[in-house]
Amino acid sequence: MTSRELVLRVVHITDCHLRAEPEGSLLGMRTLDSLDAVLELVRREAEEPDLVLMTGDLAQDGSEGAYEQLRMRSAGFACP
Repeated sequence: MTSRELVLRVVHITDCHLRAEPEGSLLGMRTLDSLDAVLELVRREAEEPDLVLMTGDLAQDGSEGAYEQLRMRSAGFACP
């Protein structure tokens, strides 16, 4: 085994507080814009992760639409 094979790359994203509507905000910040910025940074700066872990308050309003926004935006990762 090489040292490369022993590395597990995990991206942890937490507390997105998304809402069903794209303009949804929390504390004056559009939460979808914030998530998009985080995902862009991960894609630009990190190697492809082995696992993306999403925790915390992912959907502020608990709506199906908020979770759909999250699913669509995280679909670009080729891992669980």
